[in-house]
Amino acid sequence: MNTPDILKDWLVKNGYTGLCNCDAECGCGFEDFAPCGEIGLCCEAAHRCDCDKCDQKTKDECGLFSSEYDVMFTPNNDSCVKRKELQ
Repeated sequence: MNTPDILKDWLVKNGYTGLCNCDAECGCGFEDFAPCGEIGLCCEAAHRCDCDKCDQKTKDECGLFSSEYDVMFTPNNDSCVKRKELQ
């Protein structure tokens, strides 16, 4: 078992769906895990948010949303909950 496999196993067991690095504004899920080729010290356990479930007003008010992607990863699951409350 390699390091990414150990990390994915831990993430799953603890209810996470990927990794994010908020400083670098990147994130990844299990289907494309660590596409950068490395898991850096700044990577954090994260939750996936499906941005296509939010309307445009909510996206405009979301400080985490990027129009470049239809999903994002955030270290706090409540970030997506707060966005959904804006709808």
